[in-house]
Amino acid sequence: MYVNIFLAQDVVLVRGGGYYLCGEYEKAIEAGEKGLKLAKEFGVPFFVSGIYWWLAMTLMDTGDLKRAREYAKGALRISEECNAKNVKGLARIRLGCMVEEMTPAIIEEAEQQIRHGILLLEEMEVTSESYWLTRTKNALKKLESAAGAG
Repeated sequence: MYVNIFLAQDVVLVRGGGYYLCGEYEKAIEAGEKGLKLAKEFGVPFFVSGIYWWLAMTLMDTGDLKRAREYAKGALRISEECNAKNVKGLARIRLGCMVEEMTPAIIEEAEQQIRHGILLLEEMEVTSESYWLTRTKNALKKLESAAGAG
């Protein structure tokens, strides 16, 4: 069973991650969906929640915000069920970054999601040098700028 779990992780992180970094998002999504299928078959919620988050990130970068939101909400729900704090934090951040219109209420909700996610990651001692934490703090600065301009 453990070999199969690592196979699912390999499909997403190695293959999918490589495609993602090369800008080949469709291939990255395909790899993510294959990894998700394997993780679900093996019944490991932690991996399922992480792959949901990863797909949300990738879909967001393609502009498919509807599907990205669905995956981010799934990542948050599953991570809460299995107490995967890192994915819970990342899912909250991803949801906070997916705002289409900048009304004061939406900006406030997005900021709350991102701040909650940052707190969860800091609680886990993710350092400020972390790529994802740095990206998150930059997203928060953009929201704060938008709130100040609005």
